[in-house]
Amino acid sequence: MYRCLKSKNATSTVALAAALMLGVMGCSTAKQTASEGDQAFNSQNWDAAVYHYLQALAEDPDNIEYKMQLAFARQKAAQKHFQNGVAMRKLGRLMAARNELQMAVQLDPSNQYAEQLLEDVTAEMEILSAPDGLRQLEDMKKRAREA
Repeated sequence: MYRCLKSKNATSTVALAAALMLGVMGCSTAKQTASEGDQAFNSQNWDAAVYHYLQALAEDPDNIEYKMQLAFARQKAAQKHFQNGVAMRKLGRLMAARNELQMAVQLDPSNQYAEQLLEDVTAEMEILSAPDGLRQLEDMKKRAREA
């Protein structure tokens, strides 16, 4: 009977050690992923930084540092997508502008200006899809400038 208890204790010890190793490896993986996020952040690759920090948080959800880095990377990525959206709209590339502005709003839902601009671009796309839409859009812009 003693051998049986000794065997159970040994099995429990091995299971506990395996669980601890997986936990340590999980933290190590999260640190590696966060490090990749840091590298992306330092090279101003905001989307990649967001991706890596999200992965790190999935692996270590209670890490405050990862949460802060993710928030900062999301803000930077949203700013970049907003700037790209504005530039695409000025070039008349409305679909690309809409895509960039959608990303900006998804990354930073509190950016009301990006949301409003996204609505404007979507409305412009709807107008352009109508027959004689280009003339209608030009008339609207002309009236807005004169107001």
